[in-house]
Amino acid sequence: MTVLIALIACSVPGLIFAILFYHADRYEREPIHFLVLVFLWGTVPSLILSELLNPQIISILAWISRSTVTTLVAPALEELLKALAIASIFFFARQEFDGVLDGLVYGGMVGLGFATAENYIYYIDALQNRGWYALFELFVLRGIVFGLSHAMYSGVVGAGFGLARHTIGSRKRISYIIGGLIAAYCIHATHNLGSRSPGFGSILSILIASIGLVIWYISFQLVYKQEKRILEKELFNEIGNTISDYEYKQIIESTGRPQILDDSDNPLRSKRLRLNIELANRKHRARTIGVHIEEELSDDMIELRSRIASLQANIPGNNNQ
Repeated sequence: MTVLIALIACSVPGLIFAILFYHADRYEREPIHFLVLVFLWGTVPSLILSELLNPQIISILAWISRSTVTTLVAPALEELLKALAIASIFFFARQEFDGVLDGLVYGGMVGLGFATAENYIYYIDALQNRGWYALFELFVLRGIVFGLSHAMYSGVVGAGFGLARHTIGSRKRISYIIGGLIAAYCIHATHNLGSRSPGFGSILSILIASIGLVIWYISFQLVYKQEKRILEKELFNEIGNTISDYEYKQIIESTGRPQILDDSDNPLRSKRLRLNIELANRKHRARTIGVHIEEELSDDMIELRSRIASLQANIPGNNNQ
């Protein structure tokens, strides 16, 4: 019974936040199987490895206090482990990693996975050793107040990868990635330091979490505008070819997720328009990075156009409205 209660307590907020992250991408949502994989990487290997390695690090760094190791060393280890999931998508499935928004989403997912598994351990301990009230306190603190903290740290790492996605030159790409890792580590370590200090330290941790969420919200709004500018430019040249003027306006003029992308009355058209958005992102990368760097872009765009043409041929009647 204890295990079930702890599992529900850690899973419900994690699931709600995960759904929100999935829907955060307005135009080209990430494949669910990739999101599930990075979430699971957060819940299983990251937590297991950090729990196994932290005691080893503590024994090696015996001359440093345990609290110092936990505050300063553990965040570095955890952020590196979580970053492996983001890096795997970035390097091995790069056509599904378009930019900063995707980095925020993948980073948020792996952070949610880590927080879900970590909270489970804390909740089990609280319920078994201190009772229901201790569980409730932890649930409010870790599940709600700081429920998005790990996602925020990993999101910063993901943003670094996202900035590197459209950067030419290895040094610049590496600097963005390392910069994201360092920024995430600093925020994480400062939060840990504050959470271990009563009074001002607790206020500091809450302040970091609150400011982080505001900055995160602003970041999402900025990348939404960037994505809209990309689509506005790249899809404009497709009007009359792969997309109609009406469809173009429906996508560009929408303030949120364009309803035309999820039209249950015309699913073939919705699928065709989602492929158009993929095509627009490929065209943008071909223009900014160049097909000489991503050689698969040319074949990928040809395949997307072929799939779009096939859907156009199978849709009866007038699709302009």
